[in-house]
Amino acid sequence: MVRIVTDSTSDLPPEVARDLGITVVPVILHFGTQSYRDGVDMAPEKLYERMVSGPVHPTTSSPAPGEFAEVYRRLSRETDEILCLTISSKLSGIHQAATTGKQAFGGKTRIEVVDTQLPTMCLGLLATLAAREARDGKSLDDLLTTVRGAIPRSYGMALLDSARYVLKGGRLGKSG
Repeated sequence: MVRIVTDSTSDLPPEVARDLGITVVPVILHFGTQSYRDGVDMAPEKLYERMVSGPVHPTTSSPAPGEFAEVYRRLSRETDEILCLTISSKLSGIHQAATTGKQAFGGKTRIEVVDTQLPTMCLGLLATLAAREARDGKSLDDLLTTVRGAIPRSYGMALLDSARYVLKGGRLGKSG
């Protein structure tokens, strides 16, 4: 069975990832000199709490390519095919890290890394679609066809109470 990998920007609830067998590689959250693995060392609730009440606004960094290589190595003991879906390369360096991790892996397992061009839960929904199809016995080529067909038809919308944290994080300019 094809195994599915994504990154924690997918915002998949842990129970959904677990139930569908999706491996989630955590983004690194930085609060000043302290670093945490998203969803592993720091739950989303704690992140939001610290964003609102803490004196330091967090920054993020991509997981290291070696983390992806280790995930691929571990999963290669269970399968010959892995599909890794990443957040848009226009938003993050995660796609590059996943691709470099694939090159560093060097095993015989076929690994396909797809830049979904999507953010957050749009990525998560695509990962769940791929995982369900993999569970139904679809091949990696079938999954690639499905995913690549779904990407241009996928759209996301975000409604924010405040642009404060998006501005602080540098994801939105201050133009009026």
